[in-house]
Amino acid sequence: MAEKGRRGLMVLHSSPLIRKAILDLFRGDPGVTVLGGCPHPTAVGSLPGRRPDVALVEYEQWQDVLGNPPYWSGTR
Repeated sequence: MAEKGRRGLMVLHSSPLIRKAILDLFRGDPGVTVLGGCPHPTAVGSLPGRRPDVALVEYEQWQDVLGNPPYWSGTR
């Protein structure tokens, strides 16, 4: 669970190297809790924690994110 006042961040990208690079950019940021990354929106349920406040989404994944509004509601 994210600490109070911190934004939970998730990265959806098919490349593990890009996911790691983006997540590493935010590790240590006092305003961000890194929730993790996954290759496809269908794998998000396997991540521990809560729904993200912010998600960085690969363009090709966007339609799948739009197809699941209950999970992603409130995420920017």
